[in-house]
Amino acid sequence: QCGKTFRMKGYSRGLWRQYALRTLAFDPWLRERTAEPWGKHAWVTDNFELWKRVVSQTEDAAAIWDEATTHGGDDDGNISLLTEIRHRHPVLIAAGHSHSSLMRGMRVNLTHLDLALSDDIDAMLWARTMKDPELKRASDAALLPKYAFMRKRPYAPVTVVRDSAERVRAGLLP
Repeated sequence: QCGKTFRMKGYSRGLWRQYALRTLAFDPWLRERTAEPWGKHAWVTDNFELWKRVVSQTEDAAAIWDEATTHGGDDDGNISLLTEIRHRHPVLIAAGHSHSSLMRGMRVNLTHLDLALSDDIDAMLWARTMKDPELKRASDAALLPKYAFMRKRPYAPVTVVRDSAERVRAGLLP
């Protein structure tokens, strides 16, 4: 309940507004979420197998993989899917609940990480993956409210991002 999906919808809107980049989103809770639509620029499904086929057969979209924790994010059998996405689409946004939610091939190729509340072990693993011990220290010190995340980009310091709901709805850029 930290706002991951809401934030991904904000990225989707921002990428559309800034670059006219359409979204191909997997949202397993699509039928249960009615408050915040993805938008007309987004093709969204709650069928993971269908989403995999579509992102593997199209190009030049923002591929958004919600709930990677329970839908193949840690499955090394999806390495070919990850490779397809990396070669066909300029953006992949994946959401999970922990370091282990994403396969190693995803974790080591991140262009940025938005980390919500995290336990000590998970923060330590992300700090190691992102090669920045400050991420662990920032996690220890941060009591993040809803919609706040620690952002880490390679070779850049950790920052805390607190976007208002209005700002997220207007659109964010990863």
